[in-house]
Amino acid sequence: VIVCHVLRYTNFFAEIKKIIDSNELGKIITIQHNENVGNYHMAHSFVRGNWRNSDLASPIIMQKSCHDMDILAWLVDSDAKRISSYGDLTYFKEENAPANSAERCLDCKVAADCRFDARKAYLPIRGQWPATTISVDQTEEGLLKALETSPYGRCVYRSDNNVCDHQASIIEFKNGVTVTFNLSGFTNKMYRTLKIMCEHGEIRGDDSLNIIEVTRFTSNMSEQYEHTVIRPAAMNGGHNGGDTGLMIDFLDNLKNEDSNSRSSIDRSVESHIMAYAAERARVTGTVIDIDHLKEELQETLRDSRSITMQR
Repeated sequence: VIVCHVLRYTNFFAEIKKIIDSNELGKIITIQHNENVGNYHMAHSFVRGNWRNSDLASPIIMQKSCHDMDILAWLVDSDAKRISSYGDLTYFKEENAPANSAERCLDCKVAADCRFDARKAYLPIRGQWPATTISVDQTEEGLLKALETSPYGRCVYRSDNNVCDHQASIIEFKNGVTVTFNLSGFTNKMYRTLKIMCEHGEIRGDDSLNIIEVTRFTSNMSEQYEHTVIRPAAMNGGHNGGDTGLMIDFLDNLKNEDSNSRSSIDRSVESHIMAYAAERARVTGTVIDIDHLKEELQETLRDSRSITMQR
């Protein structure tokens, strides 16, 4: 089983991994990583959409950011040790609804002044994601009809959403690397940025620009420093070429018995436990010890199997 952690298969993150593994900057000390969800993506997927409510689906840090947990574990090359996390649903709730607004955008008297008006969100991008997810009929009439009854026509301030619209987590890995991870629905576009601080230099990356900057440390503030800008080769396919890379890996595994997938289910489990731990830490206000959590989950699994066998 291969889990679709597409970030591992992008040239962008593969290049960063290559730099880290070369040890040219020494060991990683700490990382700052941001997942910028994009305010329109937040509204579509996590306020109106399938992943708006953790009781129906999962917490946002599991659904959206298990990929970030996975890529961090891959870059750091270590299992996580402890996680704390803080966040909430702050903005997308009824108390922030404009005066005289309605339950649905098509009935709203103030929609013209609202950037989340569903007509503004979907009609200008007919035939493109995410308009394609709300109706097979991509004509203006077809989309308007879908907005009359579907969740995607609801006011973003009056939905049944409960997942966080922002969340910050602190992760300590077993090899001593520390990470601050920030998930936010309050950005203009969807992209990831990170800064990896190593013993002898730092790596900065922006996947929306496909730019990686590598800087070597100097002895003083006036000394000329070595600065390299890398633009990884572009790859066709969704998720910045990650979809294509994933399929190449999958087919290679089918052809060659000795192949070892970058995102096997054994590896993927770690990222999901990290996301689960982060959400538990957020809800309980505690620091979660990952090994203790794994022991607890294994005990629960054993109990569940025992009950099943008795039946």
